[in-house]
Amino acid sequence: MHRRPFLSRLCLGAVAATAGCLSRRDDRDYSATSRTRSTGTDASPPPSADRTRVAAGDTARRTVGTGSLDAGGLRRPARIAFTNPTSEPHDGTLTISRRGERVLDEPVTLAADASLVASLTDLDAYTARVSGPTLRGEQTATLRPGGFTCNATSTAITVQDDATLSSTRVSTRMACPGVVTDDVAAGDTATETVGAAGAGGDYALRLWNATAASWTTRLRVDTDSTPRFDGVYTLAPDSTAVVRLRDRRAYTASMRVLGTEATATARVTPADFDCPSAATRVSIDAAGSLSVARDPSASCTTSSV
Repeated sequence: MHRRPFLSRLCLGAVAATAGCLSRRDDRDYSATSRTRSTGTDASPPPSADRTRVAAGDTARRTVGTGSLDAGGLRRPARIAFTNPTSEPHDGTLTISRRGERVLDEPVTLAADASLVASLTDLDAYTARVSGPTLRGEQTATLRPGGFTCNATSTAITVQDDATLSSTRVSTRMACPGVVTDDVAAGDTATETVGAAGAGGDYALRLWNATAASWTTRLRVDTDSTPRFDGVYTLAPDSTAVVRLRDRRAYTASMRVLGTEATATARVTPADFDCPSAATRVSIDAAGSLSVARDPSASCTTSSV
């Protein structure tokens, strides 16, 4: 049996620069599982007609996506792994889909203690599936957008000694200030705060779902290119996410609707805090597009968007 030593190495590899490792199976834990041995290759995957062969003890690595999570914000890429900690080689195919579109479909032969690991570099919803001729059945795992946090998270689909498959989630346990994931019910409002009360300002950024459908969105707030807030909200109809800015300074807010990839940007200047009731409202329409408008009181003059 190699499973227990293998998972120990997985945990240590994932948290080399952090304190602790957490394994969960609760579907509400949006993180996922992987092994991170340093051997292997970063080469592009072969054509689907070929089969990748990973030698005993090695790891083949793949990168999926455009790398947008490395371009800013407080969230990090997540990983999905197909691992074989047994003493026998196994054939299988790792398929990863993003909103129904395949982004990786790789047949592989894993020798003993070998792995295929894919790094997901764009925030979205993913489904991974493993099946193969030497495996008993198949295994599916999902990763929701909230699974991308400041922690190193991964999902491993693992071959057992009897050739069945299991799925395990692993995440490091660092606190993630400013990283928020929330499902907002119809008609409700979820409010978060950036900065300390009494710091000289109070400005509201409002993200409103004005439609009869639910949308998943990402709302980022930066100051001087420094990430301060990174929220992922699933907004039911007529629900709102509000971020209140307490520090009197310049901010840039960036919004994206997952699925339509619609984006919008709003800027807040220190002068905008002179109007106590001023706010910026970003609305989602039925096409999943975004519109930005100032929402000040009638007596206040604010800067343009």
